[in-house]
Amino acid sequence: VLFRSLPTIADAAVGIVLAAEGYPDGPRTGDPIAGLRFAEEAGGLVFHAATAALGPDRFQTAGGRILTVVALGADLAAARLNAERAADRIGFRGMQRRNDIAAAASPEGTGPDGTAPVGAPGRGAAR
Repeated sequence: VLFRSLPTIADAAVGIVLAAEGYPDGPRTGDPIAGLRFAEEAGGLVFHAATAALGPDRFQTAGGRILTVVALGADLAAARLNAERAADRIGFRGMQRRNDIAAAASPEGTGPDGTAPVGAPGRGAAR
């Protein structure tokens, strides 16, 4: 069989990229990442991109786009809120949130600088 049906759900999903200090020009590396377990407990699914394992449940930054935190919701606004809440639990030095990626599909759109509107959950958050 060349094509198979994939299971689908009615929920929307939003992913928020967490990037390193200095990204994209010169990302800082080697910073410990905290809160991954707490993000998952808050309903987030955390995808690793530029991380290095230091041991069981211990990671550090190792490039530009460090993690993507994904969450579900009944619609895009709910999914985005859930993803922001999960991402709130993660921290590393100089962390930048790429809220603008999810904001482009969101009903409220983006702010004048291409990021989430002022007052949106997690706007400009950095740890």
